[in-house]
Amino acid sequence: MNYQNYNTEDFLLDKNFRDWVENPDEDLNSFWNQYLQDHPEKREEVDQAREILQKMKFKKHTLSTNEVDGVWNNILQGKAKGGFRQPFGEPVLSVQSEPAGTLSHTNIVSRRKPLMIAASMALAFIVAGLLVWPKLRTHEEVYTTTYGETMTVALADGSVATLNANSSLRVPTDWSDTKAREVWLEGEAFFQVRRVSQNDNLSQEMPVKFLVHTQGVAVEVLGTQFNVNTRREKVQVVLNSGKVRLKLSEKEVLMSPGELVEVSGTEQEVSQRMVKPETYSSWKDNRLLCDTAPLGELAHTIEDRFGYEVVFMQDDLSDIKVSGTIPLDSIETFNLVISRLINANFEIKGDKVLISK
Repeated sequence: MNYQNYNTEDFLLDKNFRDWVENPDEDLNSFWNQYLQDHPEKREEVDQAREILQKMKFKKHTLSTNEVDGVWNNILQGKAKGGFRQPFGEPVLSVQSEPAGTLSHTNIVSRRKPLMIAASMALAFIVAGLLVWPKLRTHEEVYTTTYGETMTVALADGSVATLNANSSLRVPTDWSDTKAREVWLEGEAFFQVRRVSQNDNLSQEMPVKFLVHTQGVAVEVLGTQFNVNTRREKVQVVLNSGKVRLKLSEKEVLMSPGELVEVSGTEQEVSQRMVKPETYSSWKDNRLLCDTAPLGELAHTIEDRFGYEVVFMQDDLSDIKVSGTIPLDSIETFNLVISRLINANFEIKGDKVLISK
């Protein structure tokens, strides 16, 4: 498949691309991340197509006998009038040839082709509408990084967000001095939030909130510096300075500077402890500060930052403690420095990093 001349619509209609966005696996991640490295000029089209697909949350619907007859009649009437009447109701992405009622084999065969045509035309309408939709909805910007990439985003209120690799940040552009400033994060980011009061008059005790929405947790701040990591089905917040309130589904958690709070599981179990905040946000300076960090945690950095799967050739290797400063310039440099710190062997094989003694 030649993707070199693809535009946004082409990506939306490509099954391989849709599988990558909706059900990514190791092979798909490897292929598309390599594609983006080879064709950086296509990042804008890829990001737009990904965003559109991520917004598509249509309900799958099996057609009843009456609905099948309705689609069939619409097609026949559309042909007679030289056009196609799109039925109203919920969008249908999956048209099955076996409806809930009973159809004879002859009816199924004779109607399969028109139904496929109807499904294809419905998908075409959906894609066309979604291509226009981003221009009509509330104005917002979406910032995305791939493996090995970080990004600094200057927000409209003077706050700054630094995205770690393989992360995305969605930011509305219609902020005001009277409404809460809200962003949506997937992945990891470090925030430096500027304190803002209504009309920007700091003498008034009416500060405007800054909210970072993650998976089931809202991080509420007024003016502060903190790191948020939403990977591996948990939310981890480390507070460098200022005050932070975490809003969970059934409770709130107040944080103090130097504190780490982790929320995990569907029950939103909370753990809190004091840490050295700089070790959790040093990645934004393109380095990793380690203070007796288990090698298993550094393996997460290899996976999240560079997109490689880590394989420990001996089970006890993941418990080895690592201390020192490790550059994040490249996977090769990262592996080399750690291997010298702990006297271990790091070998890259395809999309895997093999670690052995």
